[in-house]
Amino acid sequence: MAGNSTPVISALKKMLVGDVKNNQANSEAINAKLSANINALIDQTFYQEQVRFHGFFESSSYDNGYGGHIRVKGDTKIVSYEMYVRNNGVSGSNILNFQIKDTAGGVIGNLFGSGADRLLIGTNTAKTDSLIGKIVETDTNYSNNVSGLTVQYGDLNYTTLLDGWLLVPFIESNGKNAYNMTFKMALTGA
Repeated sequence: MAGNSTPVISALKKMLVGDVKNNQANSEAINAKLSANINALIDQTFYQEQVRFHGFFESSSYDNGYGGHIRVKGDTKIVSYEMYVRNNGVSGSNILNFQIKDTAGGVIGNLFGSGADRLLIGTNTAKTDSLIGKIVETDTNYSNNVSGLTVQYGDLNYTTLLDGWLLVPFIESNGKNAYNMTFKMALTGA
């Protein structure tokens, strides 16, 4: 038997008339069914955060804050993320990362790794409307309009974020004449 801290497995199961009929015993099976439904609803609840770099952008320091920041609301898991660049530029690479700070402002680390673990859209030509992303749980990468470009989908150093953490975006590298970058991230309760 599972311990008290083990979550009930999520499952959407319809409640039946027989489950709730008059004078029906409040059984362990009914409680398990209700708990599974509640957990399934919690798992499906997520919110989205985004940061935008409007116009031409350049490599920036951690403290620049040009793209804004994300404050984590409650302990969360990262469900998916994507990076979009309106115009990739003509040379170089567009690389985005986030510095993570705790509630006291102390640096915890970076959201994405380095080297082959970066979130990157390269430039070979002035391509427009390029998008890369990842569904974290299934480790599924997706992309639009990146043929002929070098891309790296990023590996997360942290998949669970704690309440109050601050994510400060910074551009590690930018393509020459690149402009308009957006990063979106879907989060759910941990």
